[in-house]
Amino acid sequence: MKLLKGNALFNGGGHFPDEQHTLLLKAALKEKGEALDAFNAWLDTMQLNTLLAHSPAFLTGFMDRVDMGCQRLMPLVIENIGEDAHPYFKPLRGYIKNSWVRNQRIILTTAQLAKELQEVGIPTITFKGIRLVTKYYPNVASRPMFDGDLLIPFEYKERFLELLNTGQLNLKLRNADDLMTEFCHAVHLIYQESVDIDLHWGVFSEYGLQRKVSDFIWSKATNTNLKGGQTQDLDPTHEFFISLVHGRGFDPVPPIRWVADCTLILRKENIDWREFERLNEQFSYKPFVKRALPYLKEHFCPQIPNEVMHTIEQASVTIFEEKYYNSISMNIRNKGLVSLLFYGTKRRGIYYKMFLSDAYPTVWHYLFRWYTQRFRQEFDKRKRIL
Repeated sequence: MKLLKGNALFNGGGHFPDEQHTLLLKAALKEKGEALDAFNAWLDTMQLNTLLAHSPAFLTGFMDRVDMGCQRLMPLVIENIGEDAHPYFKPLRGYIKNSWVRNQRIILTTAQLAKELQEVGIPTITFKGIRLVTKYYPNVASRPMFDGDLLIPFEYKERFLELLNTGQLNLKLRNADDLMTEFCHAVHLIYQESVDIDLHWGVFSEYGLQRKVSDFIWSKATNTNLKGGQTQDLDPTHEFFISLVHGRGFDPVPPIRWVADCTLILRKENIDWREFERLNEQFSYKPFVKRALPYLKEHFCPQIPNEVMHTIEQASVTIFEEKYYNSISMNIRNKGLVSLLFYGTKRRGIYYKMFLSDAYPTVWHYLFRWYTQRFRQEFDKRKRIL
């Protein structure tokens, strides 16, 4: 399997599904006959159709030429088409088994953390991967996860960090994240058996310092049980909106899986489209939603109402919303350090103007504080490695 290390992590990546991604998404989501045709077309496009399925080098040859976004779709593709439908599928069984084992560990560990937080009076909501794989995907292995995600109310942030820093929870922060909690909507935690969990106090990264912005989530959440731990589930409309806008920015792992997430949600749930439209107006993701919803309707979800499409099309977009979307959807690392500093600072300036002007007196205060802490974080990570 292809492993991405160091700076190589940023050599690939992506943003919106391209033609190749669309073919593989069709293989994962369409009816079996059409899905198999799409998979074969994808193999042709990727020049993967000459590999020998029984060769010991098959798995390496296949995975090394496929980006991580496509790798993570393969279990769903195989589940959708059937393991016996193509000779390439059986050699990938090991990858799927590994996905099942890793996902089970993540689910159990996240449930344990939810239980521990409940015992100290901190409510939680499971969302993103765990919620999707346990409710909407065919089985636990069909949506590989890197980590689990839990959301707590913003007002419990300081209480949680206090418990963490005093050792009352059996976990630790990853990669010196303690230096960045001032700016973040979540922290990365290492729990038992090196399982990663993202603990969020804000559902969207841009609004991580705004206390009330995630209240809409809690107002319609419902109680549920996750492997013996009491937690809460998202309202389906909120889950659909969150899943959709999760693909709004460039990522080293192309974030194309929002398409599968949203399609599978729509197949099982009745969406409150008025609430969806309200959320689109509330948050500054309109440029992406204007692009993503038509893509979803055209290729996978014709049931999205035409009147909703019209409302989204007519939604007004500010100049800063356009600038912000343009800045987060490009790879600012592909031209080296100068590109990273220039476009990164430009992005941070737009970010401040849109989301942080009430938190810091000027953009220069924010940038100074951000870069000081960011360089301290990098220095701390390198010191630990050495």
